[in-house]
Amino acid sequence: MFVLEKDFEILSGEPDVVYPPQKYGVAKKHFCSKCGCNIYGTHTYLENLILPATGTFESTDWFKPQAHIFVRSKQPWVTIDKDVPQFDELYNREDVWPEDSLSRLASV
Repeated sequence: MFVLEKDFEILSGEPDVVYPPQKYGVAKKHFCSKCGCNIYGTHTYLENLILPATGTFESTDWFKPQAHIFVRSKQPWVTIDKDVPQFDELYNREDVWPEDSLSRLASV
């Protein structure tokens, strides 16, 4: 899941940040400084975008995957809906994202 950075806000506290090793660019993982829960990530490849940790959402019925990435390295027990596009690694967002999403990203 991607969220525009301008639309994302931490309401209290200051997250701890770690820099996991990356093959390309710089990634940051932001964790709750009290409980250690993963909150979100950022990457230089994804300028102006936040990657929220969707496993922390109280409700997930309001969003549906539009694509699955890094499918080549998924666990064998993970089942992916065949109607959702799948990519072995990353994809070119201009080829996959809806036009309105691309327009919002271009506006920041």
